[in-house]
Amino acid sequence: MQAQNIVQNGGFEEIDFCPNSAGQIWVAEPWFGSNGSPDLFYTCGYNTYSIPQNKLGFQLTNSGNGYAAIGTYSEGSHGFNPREFLQGDLRYALQAGESYYVQFFVSQADSMQFASHNLGVTFTPTDTAEYLLCYPGCEIYYENTSVNPLTSKTDWTRVNGTFISEIYDLMMIVRLNSLEVVITLI
Repeated sequence: MQAQNIVQNGGFEEIDFCPNSAGQIWVAEPWFGSNGSPDLFYTCGYNTYSIPQNKLGFQLTNSGNGYAAIGTYSEGSHGFNPREFLQGDLRYALQAGESYYVQFFVSQADSMQFASHNLGVTFTPTDTAEYLLCYPGCEIYYENTSVNPLTSKTDWTRVNGTFISEIYDLMMIVRLNSLEVVITLI
């Protein structure tokens, strides 16, 4: 069986219009944010939402014309640590007991003081505003461990691995800065 990419618009290539302000990840359907406002950057983006130079610094794409960014850590007030999540519908539901390969690419933004680690991918059966209710107890299907902090500000670092699935049709990426995503049935 040949591998198939089941992530829709995984490189953020298909957009409704060129991004021009914060939180416009929804412009690259079917992507949307949870717990914050993930940003979309594109070669045609306006001012601070363009590529390669934008409000986060300088970063070429790993491939194509766009990438997304989410905040993964902030020294918030009163010990609150806000994090943004990026969600997207899969082409079809994952099948229980099947083995899947997940891969995405990460680059730390120039303007970020801290590097991401413990970066994970989880899958859910529906839109998960309720995900916040189980964080951090939700099952993470693939995780980049803390022994591999994602510190490159010039290159894209590949994060990849395999997992055995339950039946889910929506994926969520947590603790991530800039990314491109591929999930494949193997």
